Order: sequence, then structure tokens, then C-alpha cells
Amino acid sequence: MTTEWALTKEEMTLLAAVIAAVVSLMTLLLNILTARSAELRKVHRDVLTTHIHDLGDCLHQTVATSNILLKNKTDESIANWRDKAAAAKSKLKALRIKLRYPLWGLDSAFKTISLLPDWIDHVRLYPEHSAIVLDKGNALGQLLDRTVRRCYMRGRSPNWLEIQLVNWRRRQLEKAYESFKNRPK
Repeated sequence: MTTEWALTKEEMTLLAAVIAAVVSLMTLLLNILTARSAELRKVHRDVLTTHIHDLGDCLHQTVATSNILLKNKTDESIANWRDKAAAAKSKLKALRIKLRYPLWGLDSAFKTISLLPDWIDHVRLYPEHSAIVLDKGNALGQLLDRTVRRCYMRGRSPNWLEIQLVNWRRRQLEKAYESFKNRPK
């Protein structure tokens, strides 16, 4: 038993027109979605562009002043670097508010890294704790820097994995400082 499909010339023309219409609609939808996606990436990148240099500078200054605070010995030098750390901290706090939504999920990490110079100042006299806190602070600062750069380059907010990694580093830094606070006296 064989069945043959025989289409007339009119039916073939109609089928070709339907296929062309479906392909045309799919192409139109794909172009709209692609244009919308590119537009959203551009808008997100533009928001970050206005603050990315200041943010990178603040992150670097926060970690660097913490490192230098740990190495300084004279009271005058320590006071000078405390002032520089306070300036970086206040600038980072202001940027944190502006970048909360474009960098959704990283806010608590920015808050924690802004506390690093104060924490280093507290643990400065305890080398075994200060080295750990500084190491965890450096790791968080580097990860934040790479994550922000990736978000800027790709014109997007941090993805779930990036947020989880940054928050893991943040918790490591917080635990390192907590272990200093809970040390036997």
C-alpha cells in the first residue's frame, strides 16, 4: 500500500509562501531580540563607564593602604596612611550606592572590603592574624576587580556563579577577622 503525495502547482506555491513567511517572522524576531540585547549591554556598559575608573582606584587604594598600614612602624606614618585609607573608604562607600543595581549581588563585598584598612589597623600588632586578614583581603580585592572588569567588558551584571565566588571570598575575610576578635586573650 503506497500513498503518493501529489501537490498541485498552486499548493506548492502556497507551501513555499508559508515557509517563506515563517522564516521571515523568525528572522524578524531574532533581529529584535539581538538588537534589544545589544542595546541593554550598551546601556549597562555606559552606566559602569562613568564609575569604573573610580571604583578600580578605590579598590586598589583600599588594599594598598591596608598593606602599607601593616608595614609602617612610626605613629606619624601610620596616621598619614589611616587618613588615606579613610578617604578611599568614604569614596568606595559613595560608589557602592551608585553601583548597587548595575553590580547587583556585590554590595556586601564592597562593604566588607571597605572595612579592610580598619581591620588591618586592629590586627596590626598580631602578625599571625594580620597576615591572614591581609591575604584574604587581597584575594577579595582581586576577585572583585576581575568580576567588575568582566561585567564591564560583557555589558552585564554579575552572574550567579560570580556572586557566589565573591561572597565566598567575603565570608573568608570576615571569618579571618572574627577569628582574631575571638582569640584567647
